[in-house]
Amino acid sequence: MQVRLTRQSGSMLAILAVAFGLRLWGLSWGLPSHWSLDEIHRRDDALYEGIPNLSETQPGFVLNSLFVIYRVLGSVGGPLGDSESLYVARLFMVVVGVLTVLGVWMLARELSDDDDARPALVAALLVAVLPFHTAMSRYVKEDGPLALMTVLVMLALVRYWKVPSWGRLTLLGLALGAGFSTKFAVVALVPVIGIAVLAVARRDRTGPVQLVGRLCGLAAAALVGILVVSPQYLLDPGLLWRAFEFQFLYSRSGSHDGITIPISPWSEWWTYYVRHGLIPGMTWPVFVVAIAGAVPLWRRPAGWTIVVAALLAYLVLEHSVAKPAPFAARYLTPVVPLLCVQAAFGIQAILRRAEGLGKPVLGLIACAVVFVVPPAVKSAMIADEAGHDTRLVAGAWMDDHFPPGTHIVLVDNRMYRPVAHGWDVEDIWYVDDRGDSLDPDGSGDPAPYFVLSSFRYQRYLDSPGADPKRTAYYRQVMGYRLVKAFEPKWLSYGFHSPTIRIYRQDQAVRAPSPLD
Repeated sequence: MQVRLTRQSGSMLAILAVAFGLRLWGLSWGLPSHWSLDEIHRRDDALYEGIPNLSETQPGFVLNSLFVIYRVLGSVGGPLGDSESLYVARLFMVVVGVLTVLGVWMLARELSDDDDARPALVAALLVAVLPFHTAMSRYVKEDGPLALMTVLVMLALVRYWKVPSWGRLTLLGLALGAGFSTKFAVVALVPVIGIAVLAVARRDRTGPVQLVGRLCGLAAAALVGILVVSPQYLLDPGLLWRAFEFQFLYSRSGSHDGITIPISPWSEWWTYYVRHGLIPGMTWPVFVVAIAGAVPLWRRPAGWTIVVAALLAYLVLEHSVAKPAPFAARYLTPVVPLLCVQAAFGIQAILRRAEGLGKPVLGLIACAVVFVVPPAVKSAMIADEAGHDTRLVAGAWMDDHFPPGTHIVLVDNRMYRPVAHGWDVEDIWYVDDRGDSLDPDGSGDPAPYFVLSSFRYQRYLDSPGADPKRTAYYRQVMGYRLVKAFEPKWLSYGFHSPTIRIYRQDQAVRAPSPLD
């Protein structure tokens, strides 16, 4: 027994090391430049003097956590620079990602037989190497921590289902409140929790008065969890409602910036996130075995809670028309860890079948080759891609080839544009920013160069009817002569390496071009 525990502990430590290494690889992507206003906003708000003010869009877990981290580091080593503070914030996301791997192991362990630790180790390994979770653990946003909170909520729910008690009910409420104070999307788990609490009461023949007491206790613990993570709501309770209302309306409208294209769930028959999120983020074999694994998992005590929670969270995301570019798949963070648990029990069934045929080693090798190696390789490619991001390569090329005075039309914002000195240094280039006006002739003479990024234009080409004017603009520019295209070294996934295209409107050139 001691040898078995030692092997399990050693295997789990190795999985955590793999998870940490993949997420740490290339973590400084883009620095000292930055490509995401979300990351900068979280960093800057956390660095303000005094307790940070929460926005009317998101709760406080990420902001308050960074506030504490920055204050502790500042008291030890002094103020952090811009790059250092942003790297620390990303490192915090890495830690959260590794803790999610550990949480998935604990959740799958609760659902496994006492003498079989394989499903727990497999589930943890899948989360550690999946491209989706690798990408989400490298970006300062609420989505990564939401995965951890989802796992903690479901872990508390499974434990309560198995052995209900007031202590476990309180932990469930605290986890739910902390998750809600991380990102409001955790509300999708509330129906599953309610059904489970009612089912436990019926199974144990709990009286109506005691059941009401449990529900009230659960709600009270959830409220405490919200306020512990986001104490600012004590001073302004209305802020919580306004932030939740904003997210609810955004989910229904699909746009809060005038740019995001709403996408109906019926436009792709409720498979948008399967095609654009789960399959590329998990790989085909893992996705298929996750769906198949719902059957053996459902047969286990409390296994239905995982299956229903994953399905319900997915349907809520599909129903929302808010699917923002360039990486709407990031909203799947509550779904993917639960699917990894399902996949683990699907793989366990395959391994048991191989053992029944007398070929356990062959079964183990086959599962590793099919389910572990492909996502691990893709995750490594994503991590390596960060150091060769097309925005860095394109920016260096533009600095070398565009002399002072070059006239460039730019539609895309900082997150999408190449990293070049000419944008921000006075009197180097004339940058004609058409972010508000898409008319190519809006500033007089047409400009000779147009810089486009797939993080922006691809969405309009894929959904031409959503914004015909903007789609027509991109198509018009793409009719000009292509001067240079910068493609990813490996692949574009998550927030790395859009395809950068530089076009020239030849008939507008009044003087010799630096590219001639």
